[in-house]
Amino acid sequence: MNTPKTNQKSPYQHIAIVGTGLIGGSLARLIRYHFPDITLTGVSRRLAAAKDAEKSGIIDHGYDSINAINSDVDLAIICTPIDTIPQFTTSLFAKGVSVISDIGSTKSSIAKHPNCQPHNDNQLFIPAHPMAGNELRGFENSTKELIQGCNYLVCPPKNAQEHPGYGVFTSFLRQMDFSVIEIDAEKHDHLVGIASHLPYFMACATVEAAKSLVDKDDFDAFKRIVSTGFASTTRVSASDPNWGKDIAETNHSAIEKGLLEAINTLTKWRAQIINQNLDPLKKDLQEVSALRNKLGHRS
Repeated sequence: MNTPKTNQKSPYQHIAIVGTGLIGGSLARLIRYHFPDITLTGVSRRLAAAKDAEKSGIIDHGYDSINAINSDVDLAIICTPIDTIPQFTTSLFAKGVSVISDIGSTKSSIAKHPNCQPHNDNQLFIPAHPMAGNELRGFENSTKELIQGCNYLVCPPKNAQEHPGYGVFTSFLRQMDFSVIEIDAEKHDHLVGIASHLPYFMACATVEAAKSLVDKDDFDAFKRIVSTGFASTTRVSASDPNWGKDIAETNHSAIEKGLLEAINTLTKWRAQIINQNLDPLKKDLQEVSALRNKLGHRS
C-alpha cells in the first residue's frame, strides 16, 4: 500500500476537487500519489487556502470559485459541507462536467435533491462517502494515509447500469486500493447513523456531562487526570459543529432512533446501578464487550 502501482493509468485526465479541506485534501494527495501526471484543480472558499494547496504541488491550479471549472474536467468530487453539495452539483452540471461525485456523510437527501439530478443523459451524479476522517480541519492536516485503503461507500444512481461512467468511477477507486461497497442511499444513512453519527453525539454528551459535573476550580485537576479512555471516547466531539448540525438535519431519523435507544439503555443501567442490581448489568457489559471485539479495531 505504500508503493503506487506505476503501471496504472488513470481513466481521468483532469479532476476537480471542490473543497480542499481535510478529506478533499487527503483525497487529492492520494490521487496525486497514484497518478502523478493527472491534472488536479482544487477549489476552496478561501483563495489563500487554495493557493497553499497549489504551492504544495498536490494540486496544479487553486481557485476560490467553481467559476474556474469548465467541461474539460472529467470528474468533479465535491468535498464541501452537506448543505452546499446540491448547489455545487447543479452548477457543475451547467458548466458541462459529465461525472460528479461527493463525499458527504449522508446520502438519501442528496441523492433525491433536484439539484443533484443530471441535466442530460450524458451526465452522472454518484453519491459516495469514504469512511475516513478525524476531528481536525483544513488542507494542512490532510494526509493520504488518512483515507488510504478505507471503505468507500458508493450509492449507485438509477442509471448506473446504463451509464459507462459509473463503472469507470468505481474502477478508479479500486485502482487506489479503496474497498468499494455499493449500498442503497437509505441503508447507508441508517448504518452510518449508527456507526458514525450516533457516536459523535454520544461523545458530545460525555463532554457535556463532564462540563456540568466538574467544578471550574477542579478543571485543571480534571485535565491532568483525563487519560486515553476519555480522550479516545470523546475525540470526535472536537469535530466541526457545522457538520454536527448538517447530519442532524439530513439524517435526523436515524440519529433520533439511535439516541432513543442509547437513552433507554442508559436509563436501564442507571436504575441497575442505583438499585445495585449488578448481575444483569454485568451480563449486558459482557455482551457489549463481546460484540465490540467482533467489530474489530480499525482506527
